[in-house]
Amino acid sequence: MATSTPGESIVVVTIWTSLVLYAIGEYLKARDPHRTTVAPKARVALSLGAVSYLVHVATAFEVHYDWNHATAYTQTAIQTSAATGMNWGGGIWINYAFSALWMSEVLWWWVSSENYRHRPRLAEHAIRGIFLFMILNGAVIFVDSLMRWFGIAISVWVIGVWYYDVVVSRTPLTPPERRV
Repeated sequence: MATSTPGESIVVVTIWTSLVLYAIGEYLKARDPHRTTVAPKARVALSLGAVSYLVHVATAFEVHYDWNHATAYTQTAIQTSAATGMNWGGGIWINYAFSALWMSEVLWWWVSSENYRHRPRLAEHAIRGIFLFMILNGAVIFVDSLMRWFGIAISVWVIGVWYYDVVVSRTPLTPPERRV
């Protein structure tokens, strides 16, 4: 994890911190399938992960893009081309959408925890799929250092937690209180 400036170090540390906090939050949610006992700790972990992610985004825009969307688009295209051979900068828009998704997840859980707790499991699985897509891209595919192995470990951990949550703990796809 070679960085040359304090700002670059903050970019790196905050994204990995956010991923670890997300993984911890998902683990705590899986330990509490109906989101009643461990949920406050999970909510705090996911919230702190989101804050760390926002610091990452803001610092990256300051350090790498000079707060310029066109520069961010161009640099994203360069990174995408290097990783995939496709010269496309639209991934920056995917990052914006992901940022909005994570913030809305956290806000929803804080503002209407009962509603969040009773949301359809299909919605939770869709959101988990989006998070996994972003983790795999940001922490595995677009990482060119030994940190890629850490990204793989986080990905495997999160998939294992989700497997436990859905299969091993035998939680229904919707909480029992919402069955019709």
